[in-house]
Amino acid sequence: ALALLQNPAALMSSPLLHPFLERAVPLSADAGPIPAKVAGADSGPLLVAQGSGGWVLGTLGDNPDPAVLEKALGADGLTTAPLEGLNSPVIAWIRLLGSAVSTRPSQNGDEDQLRAFLAGWRREEGGLAWWGHNLAEIEAKGSAQGVLARRRQLESLHLPQAAFRWALGAEPARSLLSTWPPWRILSALAGGEFDPSVQGIALALEPRDSSLAFEALLEFGS
Repeated sequence: ALALLQNPAALMSSPLLHPFLERAVPLSADAGPIPAKVAGADSGPLLVAQGSGGWVLGTLGDNPDPAVLEKALGADGLTTAPLEGLNSPVIAWIRLLGSAVSTRPSQNGDEDQLRAFLAGWRREEGGLAWWGHNLAEIEAKGSAQGVLARRRQLESLHLPQAAFRWALGAEPARSLLSTWPPWRILSALAGGEFDPSVQGIALALEPRDSSLAFEALLEFGS
């Protein structure tokens, strides 16, 4: 899945878009605090990619301010540490658990040790900043074939300046449509034949006063 938010900090407070943002941006506790902190402080644009490798965010290099984010994430118990051996500087956020000092051995005979868990990373390059939580995604930066396919979906929409655009592959598209009552009715009338043929969906949404301009493009195939 690939989402593009023009002003995420403002959109996060939009009741019309909230149901979509909950699914398009990794805001759950399982994703950790980094995505929510970045989205809440970013005036845009914000790129969000989600796939089997986890989530990756793309922002402008100085927006949001890294120093402000570092302070906010520090309040959540995260500590920064540099990652060496890469072409450009990478800052990792880690969470320390356990105790560095123990007065008695644990059940397996080893003393308790301080353990570090990776919460996420940030890499700045070419005026852009990339954020993620999977080390394998540091070099990828959205170049995978699936992400390129989602980009083509976004480019096919007719609301290029929409506040929120979102493209989904086959499985997430079917999952999203399954929650939409009109789609369930159509699928029932067709004997359930619609779902397997859905190969993707692209959405563009633009809040306008108390209404929402909406465009959806469905991809079908065998």
